Amino acid sequence: GRYVWYCNRQVKTALRKQARKQVSDGGGLSYDTYEGKRILSFDGFPIRTCDALAADETRVTDIS
Repeated sequence: GRYVWYCNRQVKTALRKQARKQVSDGGGLSYDTYEGKRILSFDGFPIRTCDALAADETRVTDIS
């Protein structure tokens, strides 16, 4: 299997802005080229957009 990060558009926009601001070490965010396209990635894993993930969902907690 391949590992991939999924986030909604709002989070991905914030990550893009953060990737542009970061200095040489990048904090794990970088742009990689995959099949001729620039892809935002974190620690080598691509970040993809999934609009089904809402930023205003309630927090999931462990009740055990």
